[in-house]
Amino acid sequence: MTINPALLTAAERLQYEGYLHREDTNTAILALSKGGIAIKEIVRRTGHSRGLVRRVLRGERNDVFRTRETSLEPYLPWLDQQWAAGHHNSAKLWRSMQSQGFRGSLRVVTEWAPRRRRAEKIDAETLHRVPSARTIARLMTMARNDLSKAETVTVAAVETGVPLLVEAYVDGLLPARRSQ
Repeated sequence: MTINPALLTAAERLQYEGYLHREDTNTAILALSKGGIAIKEIVRRTGHSRGLVRRVLRGERNDVFRTRETSLEPYLPWLDQQWAAGHHNSAKLWRSMQSQGFRGSLRVVTEWAPRRRRAEKIDAETLHRVPSARTIARLMTMARNDLSKAETVTVAAVETGVPLLVEAYVDGLLPARRSQ
């Protein structure tokens, strides 16, 4: 996978730099292991924990953008099904989830519901209008951190659909984004 750091947001850039650091660590550990050095000696030489060294040797540390699993993750299919059936009351959904063994708080579900509503609204709005050329130019030249979620989705769609536009931006044919 090729990642262009110029197209990343500030948060994504931090994650990418962390990934590069993890890759350097992984490479060092794997090189020592290929040299026939025992895990205990690798731990002593690198200063990393035994668990970390084992995870690297098992190949469990190679993700670029790590995501954390929320307590809702196992219940999302059920929540989606309930939402589609018209059950939008967060407290009722939470009580039903508790009977299924959910140990998260009411707040987790009450924060999920508005995000779901906004996502539906954004999807409905996005399907009905195509942005003007002026709007696309403005979005492509703005700092990614200044874009709303809907604008970020639009930029991603444009970048996916019109790769020549991204190439022109990267090659300097378009004005640079302001204050990344």
